[in-house]
This record gives sequence, structure tokens and C-alpha cells, in this order.
Amino acid sequence: IAGLGIGGALPVAYSMVGDWFPPDQRAVASAMITAACGVGVFLGQVAAAYIGKTIDWRWAFLLIPIPALAGAVLCQCTLIEPERGAMDGADPVTADDETVVGGWFNHLHADDLVQTLISRGPEPSESAALSTVDTEGPALSYRGEGQSSRTAWFADNVEQLKQASYSRTNLLVLLQAFPGGIPWGIIIVYLHDFLVQDMGFSIELALFASATMGLAGFCGVLIGGFIGEKLYRADPRYCALFCSVMSLLRVIPFFAVFGWTSLYKEGPNEVDQLAAAAVGKAMDAVGETQAHIVSTEMLHLSFFGTLFIGGVIATTPAANLGAILLNVNPPQHRGTVFAVYSVLDDLSKGVGTLFVSLLIPYTGGRAVAYQFTLVVWLVCGLLLIPVVNSLQEDEVYMQRTLREQQHRKRVNDMRSEASHRILSTTAKAASLVLHRRPASSPS
Repeated sequence: IAGLGIGGALPVAYSMVGDWFPPDQRAVASAMITAACGVGVFLGQVAAAYIGKTIDWRWAFLLIPIPALAGAVLCQCTLIEPERGAMDGADPVTADDETVVGGWFNHLHADDLVQTLISRGPEPSESAALSTVDTEGPALSYRGEGQSSRTAWFADNVEQLKQASYSRTNLLVLLQAFPGGIPWGIIIVYLHDFLVQDMGFSIELALFASATMGLAGFCGVLIGGFIGEKLYRADPRYCALFCSVMSLLRVIPFFAVFGWTSLYKEGPNEVDQLAAAAVGKAMDAVGETQAHIVSTEMLHLSFFGTLFIGGVIATTPAANLGAILLNVNPPQHRGTVFAVYSVLDDLSKGVGTLFVSLLIPYTGGRAVAYQFTLVVWLVCGLLLIPVVNSLQEDEVYMQRTLREQQHRKRVNDMRSEASHRILSTTAKAASLVLHRRPASSPS
């Protein structure tokens, strides 16, 4: 049940970001949501550990959901649902649009206007490429209004995915989502045990490393969001290129992190010798005790520095990929697309832990197996390279289609209003005629 709540809330939240912010501001807005989720997970883990240690682990399951319930009540009381598609390049309603109905009615006779409406007929409600949806209300069914059965709901979602698959940007971003989550599953699940068992860290030092990774992820998401916004305003292609480059570069620091066992596995004495040799003759002058302390501290400092840099680089594409999906999908498709993206991302994390556990016996150790799985991040970077060419084209096409749909909706609304005025005036005229007709004389 908790998984349903979390999994259902995130796609809706990202979809609402698309309705609240224009395309060139969505990277930072998406970064805020991603960073908030990361902070919430970290605080929840810390709180659960503290509650389990001081009271009882069962109380953690009872107390941790309280902030979520408070947040749900706060959203219900204060959150205003944005107008769907309002920030996607729609033409603003002008004074001419608001008075055109009156202009039609004032300058045309009723009979002429009726004939005009009949001859022109209703506007089509669907686009040839993208389904037409009322941008100011709930999504219309692809197979007609009023279908509320499960079959119709499932068919509508399948049709939405089919329409979304026409975008090459959608396909590439969704394809890279699955391999991109495999290393994250390993880092989240196995990093603490790896540091304690393979590298000889104390539990406290391993927890500090996990906190360092969490802080790096928080900083990386925000930094990536701000950089992506600047690049997007200059040229959307730069934002896609930034995501691709960062996806490739993040392999390097984490390859070094998992390869750090070559310095730690021989024990503290060997570690001290390696660190002292790196410092050189200057360390020999400070004495054996100080050399022992300084060498260990330098090795720890270099490790945590590498871990922090890797965490920052690895998380910079996250918010920008969310903004890219928002900018190439119409409002009615965003929830479905983000749901698929979240499912692929979460599923890959679970698959990653299973895959690496099967890989360890064939690689001779966990460190090599972890390093081997980092190769899939290279696949993500390569898949994002074609997005540089497809992003702007898909975004322009989506915005043009939305403008056409919203224009047709306004025209249909104006015609409906004109028809309503004609019927109302006709009814009034008929009523006046009936009242003015002389009553027939009694026989």
C-alpha cells in the first residue's frame, strides 16, 4: 500500500510541474522535487534508525508515516490544481476572442448565423498525430466520452503509450532509464556493507560515507537543475548533451571508489605505507606517529572526496531528464509517461542487486563485479546522444499540436455560445409572438 502511494504520487507531481512552469524553468522545478525526495528518504532512514534503537523497531512503521499524512492534508487544503497545458506555448486569450461571439451575433442575422453554423459543422476533436484532450479539464477518452469501464481505461492508457512512442526522445529517455538504475541499486543496497566488510571501515565511518553520498546526491540534483536550466535557455540541445556527458563521466569516480580496496585490503599498516609514500619525504620529517595519523586521514579524505564528486556527477542528469520528458509530451500523456519511467527506474534497481549477486562468483570478488556493472552507465550516455538532435524537433511539434488543439477548442466553445444565444433569442421571439397574437373569439 505504501508503494502504491509513493509510486502514484511522483508521476502526478512531475506532471503538475509541467502545468505550473514554462519549459525553460522545469529543470530547476524537477530538481526541487527530486532533491526533496532524496532528503525525505535520508531523514526517514535516520529517524527509523533512532526510533528502532531507542524505542522499538515496530514504532518506526507507526511514526514515520505521520509527516506524510500531514503533507497530504496540507496539499488537500492549500494546493490549487493548475490549468492543464497553460505553460506549453498556448496562445493567450485575447479581447478579440472574448468578444467574437458577440460580434458574430450582432453583425449577422439569426438565420444567416444558423446556416453558417450548420454549413461549417463541428470542428474535429482529434489530431492526426496526437489525441486531442481538453486542456482545461480531465482527459477525454480516445474512444469516445462516457467510457468508464476498466477495458476503456486500459485501452486509453495503451493508446497514450502508443502516441508517446512516436517521439524518438521519449523512446531514448525511457530506454536508458532501465540500465541507468542498475548501478544505483548496488550503491543504495551494498555500499555500506562493502565499506565495512571489504574496506575495513568502522560502522560509524561507513554511515558517514552513506551520509556523504546522500549529501552529494542532493547537491548534484540541484546543481544539475540550475545548469540544465541555463543550458536549456541557450539551446535545448545543450541540455541533452549535458545529460549525455554526465552519464558517461560518472563511471570514472565510482570505478575508483569500488577500486579503493587495493589500498585498504592489505590492512592498516599497508595503508599507512602507501599513503606515506604518496606524501614523500616531507611526511618522514614529522615523525612516525604523526605520519601514521596524517597518512590515514589523507587516504580517508581522498576517498570521501572521490565519493562526493562521484555522487554529484552521477545525479546531475536526473532533474534534466525529467524536464526533457515534460517538454516533449502533451499534458494528458505526462502522468502515464512518468509512471513508466518510474517503474523502469525502480525495477532496474532491484534487478541490479540480483544481477550483481549472480556475477560475483565469476569475477572473483565484489569490487570487480560492482565495477563491471558500471558499464551500463556508458550505455545510458550513448543512448542520450541522439536526443541532442531529436529534442528540439519533438518539443516544437508538441507545442504546435497543443496550440492547434486549444484553438479548435476555443472556436468550438464560441460556436456553442453562439448557438446558445440563437436558441435563447429565438425562444424569446416566439414567446413575444405568441403573447401578441390576438385571442380567437368564442363561438
